Amino acid sequence: MEYFSQNNFLIITVVSIIFLVIIVTILSLRRSKTNTQNDSSDYIKALNAYIEGDIDDAVKLFYRSVNQNTENIDAYIRLGDIFRKQDKIEKAIKIHRELLVRRNLSQDTKKQIYRSLVKDLVKAMYFDKALETVHQIFRIESRNIWAKKQELLIYESKQDWGNAFKTLKHLDRWEKIPKVNSKLALYKVEMASSIFKNLKEKDGRIQLREAIKLDPNCSSGYIFLGDSYVREERYSDAIKIWVDFVKHVPAQSHLVLYRLQEVLFAKGNYSEIENILIDLNEKVPNNIDVSTMLSDLKERKGDLNGAIRQCEGVLDIEPNSQLAKLKLIKLYSKNDNSDLALKTALELADHNNKAQKKYFCSICSYESSNPLWHCPECNSWNSFNL
Repeated sequence: MEYFSQNNFLIITVVSIIFLVIIVTILSLRRSKTNTQNDSSDYIKALNAYIEGDIDDAVKLFYRSVNQNTENIDAYIRLGDIFRKQDKIEKAIKIHRELLVRRNLSQDTKKQIYRSLVKDLVKAMYFDKALETVHQIFRIESRNIWAKKQELLIYESKQDWGNAFKTLKHLDRWEKIPKVNSKLALYKVEMASSIFKNLKEKDGRIQLREAIKLDPNCSSGYIFLGDSYVREERYSDAIKIWVDFVKHVPAQSHLVLYRLQEVLFAKGNYSEIENILIDLNEKVPNNIDVSTMLSDLKERKGDLNGAIRQCEGVLDIEPNSQLAKLKLIKLYSKNDNSDLALKTALELADHNNKAQKKYFCSICSYESSNPLWHCPECNSWNSFNL
């Protein structure tokens, strides 16, 4: 009887324990379900707040979501992204790096985290670390176009034009890029500029010739190639390059014509520049820059009437040319025609514009008094009104 009683006690104890475990499990599951539901609700609310621009609420809700469910990786990623946009870069980097320590992350999740981390590091200007992170993406997916574009952006930011050149060519093989040769040519120009700083004129010119070969309309290539020859007093070579440029890109002839004039006037060779200008005037008619320079030449030679006719011809092409009107005021005065000088001066005053040409970036409206091919404000290429 005693044995039976002990046996019943054991059975009751075991059953009680099992029953207790079942109750705890049910409560735990209910709590987990409630937390998951709360997490899901807070997460959705956070996303909506983020979309609507209520960043402070979004941060609070994302934090609440991850506190309820530490496995909500996307919420952590978005938190880090918000901190980056708020310029809390180190905080963003910390969140995204800590996520990568977690086990059992899927490859897609890793790529998502790496993308955010690359953006963090680029904004912090940790370019070498950003490159290392980009290469982590390539280890997961060797043909990742987003990562390749980021790699290109990083090399440009580092002014590593050689690697930027290689990366852009690689990217062009993956997806055809419009006018890729134009941008590749500008990378070559940037390489040449760096080489010139080390006083290696010949090596720099090799890069510029490659630039012109890639893009026959690469204005900076022609300009800097001529400048290099001038630095070595190889004036004939500079003249040839710049004359070729005016023929290839007449719309931008103003960028080299005054360089050309300075070289020839320094040599005292008025007849040669006159022949060049007359030839250019025939081959690229209605070119205001050529006509204006011919006017300067005639004035230097004492042919005031010829200089006036040349300037008046410019106004036939471009009636509001500030430069032509300024020259005419001087020429009329020198030719004892004060009435015409006054009339032209009054016309000029009505416009109230500066004679100096301004260059504007078509992307961000950055203004420069010098011609540029790479915008220092938005990093766009070939975006100026040259």
